[in-house]
Amino acid sequence: MSSNSYVTQFVLTIASKQISFNVTGLSGTLGSCNASFPSAMLDGPFTVKLDGSVLTQNVGYTQTFNGTHYLFQISYTHSTHKIEIIGTTVIPEFPTIVCILLLLTLLTTTFLYIKRKHTVNDLNRYMHS
Repeated sequence: MSSNSYVTQFVLTIASKQISFNVTGLSGTLGSCNASFPSAMLDGPFTVKLDGSVLTQNVGYTQTFNGTHYLFQISYTHSTHKIEIIGTTVIPEFPTIVCILLLLTLLTTTFLYIKRKHTVNDLNRYMHS
């Protein structure tokens, strides 16, 4: 991220597939920021918003892609603004295969514990008979 504005509250929100941040500068002056991130983290097509209003590509912002990273160049008149870059895919916090393996491991462990507990209980009953 590079900017002639003061950038705060930079957040990647996985659930809404977006990067958002606030920019602030001396009111009335021209502000701009360059946001770059890997396509593996957030991929498009994208919607870019300034204070909730959708910006038009090549008018309110430009977007370039170098094969691995996206670069967004966004221009605005300074005050305080919220910028949102909303994608269509985002890197999951835990890949699906990891969640499935974790679930299978948990179920297998639970099954083996229950089976062992019943075997021990059956053995104790047999020995006390």
